[in-house]
Amino acid sequence: MIAAESILLGFALLLAGVTAVVSLVDRNWGGSAAVAAAALAGAYDVHAAATSALSLAADGKLAAKDVSLPVLVAFSTNACMKGVAAFAGGGRAYGAWVVLGIVFTVAAAWLPFLLFR
Repeated sequence: MIAAESILLGFALLLAGVTAVVSLVDRNWGGSAAVAAAALAGAYDVHAAATSALSLAADGKLAAKDVSLPVLVAFSTNACMKGVAAFAGGGRAYGAWVVLGIVFTVAAAWLPFLLFR
């Protein structure tokens, strides 16, 4: 039980830290910098980055219509990291198949944003 509690505590701390950083960046440098911060956070944990963007929208610091871009960017950087891990852990053939699936998944996620924005 202690291991599960420490994982939950670590996730909560990560989420709070990412939310604070993205909020600080958004306040000082605007929405485009918040997207960049979400991209960096997304490379590590897409859930924390997405929750931070949603939290900013809930607090009125980010317009609701602008939430999708940081979430998609965080998702995309996280997917890239998974591709790197696939090549590093499984070799060239495994990595190629995984990256092919990732490319289709990321494209499917971005398609509605690009078509209907």
